[in-house]
Amino acid sequence: MERKDHFVTGEYYHIYNRGTNKKSIFIDDRDVFRFLFSMHAMNQEKNVGSISKIIDKDIKIDLDERLVSIVCFNLIQNHFHFTLKQEKKGGIVKFMHKLGTGYTNYFNIKRKKSGHLFQGRFKSKHISNNYQLLHTSVYINLNHKKHGCESLATSWEEFTTAESSNQWFECEKDIILDQFGSKEEYKKYAEGVQLRS
Repeated sequence: MERKDHFVTGEYYHIYNRGTNKKSIFIDDRDVFRFLFSMHAMNQEKNVGSISKIIDKDIKIDLDERLVSIVCFNLIQNHFHFTLKQEKKGGIVKFMHKLGTGYTNYFNIKRKKSGHLFQGRFKSKHISNNYQLLHTSVYINLNHKKHGCESLATSWEEFTTAESSNQWFECEKDIILDQFGSKEEYKKYAEGVQLRS
């Protein structure tokens, strides 16, 4: 069945999903590592084959071949959030399908389970203006604080320090950070927005 939402190339979207019946989708550190690696490896048209055979190799993604740009993300025990910019026609749907299918297969094989891991298809909200883009970056980067839980991996450090929380990719954060004089200014803005929410 075809999705009703139509993603426009060059536009930004808030993408999110959670585990079936709010169950955990990340049980241990290896799950988080695998999901982050998949966010990198699946972000291209070509099929990369069995990730279990290549997970420890260096996969290069040509920037011109990316399906999406990942602006920010947050992985929490039973759900995830992304801000994505579609780079190619159908890019978001292809990326999310590859990511969701690949990770579900990994999760089920590892734990000798079958069936759905995620609660239906991923959800999306079009980000239609700059205010919404800035606010969504805060909502995602600090989503774990909103829920009073731990983030397993987030782009917050990448937005506020020199560090990245993963070894596979850097977020395309300039669309946000170029609007601030420094990462410290973004941090103050984000913490102010988070406190008001």
